[in-house]
Amino acid sequence: AIAGLIEDGVQVAVGLSETLASIARVIAPSSKAETTFVPLQGTNPGLVTPPTPSNIAREFASAFGGKSHALAAPVVASSREMLELLRADPNVEQAFATARKSDIALVGIGGTAMNSSIILGGSLTEQDAEMLIAAGAVGDINARFFDGEGRLVETEATAMVLGLTLEEFQDIPLRLAAAAGPLKIDAVLGALKGHIINGLITDEPTAKALIARL
Repeated sequence: AIAGLIEDGVQVAVGLSETLASIARVIAPSSKAETTFVPLQGTNPGLVTPPTPSNIAREFASAFGGKSHALAAPVVASSREMLELLRADPNVEQAFATARKSDIALVGIGGTAMNSSIILGGSLTEQDAEMLIAAGAVGDINARFFDGEGRLVETEATAMVLGLTLEEFQDIPLRLAAAAGPLKIDAVLGALKGHIINGLITDEPTAKALIARL
């Protein structure tokens, strides 16, 4: 499905997802494409092996014979001052300006605040996760948390996220998420209801569970 969407001249923004990383490792397009892959977010501290958005972008680019960009920045800034400094950095600013111009976004969906990669990777704490859950968060895309209706849920900690806002992300024409499993149902439903995503790659049991809830 992904290979059929990627053609010459298309720019693809890539988020963090174990599923996307698996797809990137095995995808074998029938033809090459002059395509550019760009990361949508930085990397959790200490995470030096795949998957990271930059590494996933590089693997997709290698498979398609295209180009990729890297983003050497954290997902969450350590302070408001650091967040503003990172936003003002020309390399970071250019990376996100490029991502905003993408034609396609490929992302994962964090199934619950407690099991989100940004929590498990150590950028946010379990206490942060508990605050997000208490505020109604059911999942996240690119470390932006949302509730069951797809509305932004933000805490003091997640306000430090360095990346596109949900509104900026939704300006990308095709926003395709790869997500499956019972722990992802509420999050996928929220992302669909809020029109955060407009395409989904999933398995049959998850699809049936989603249809039953819609």
